[in-house]
Amino acid sequence: MDSSLPDGASRLSARKPVPKPVPAYLPAAGSPLKVDVDLYNSVAAAPRKARLLEDFVVPIRSGRAWKAPAGSIVRISTPEGAQVGA
Repeated sequence: MDSSLPDGASRLSARKPVPKPVPAYLPAAGSPLKVDVDLYNSVAAAPRKARLLEDFVVPIRSGRAWKAPAGSIVRISTPEGAQVGA
């Protein structure tokens, strides 16, 4: 290892501060991005008998549509990373 290189702690203390990330879209009143907190809290608090109706993986750079019965709660996760890019 080259001893002329600074160690990790020195590099960390010498680096410029990393700016806090800025959201690409800021929700405003009436915007579809504005979350109805009361609605989501009522959904979270509502009694239900959770039942998995369907579980599937959508291959990268593809898509899929499905029917969700009225009153359903749909959970979408990306365990293999983003669907776009790379």
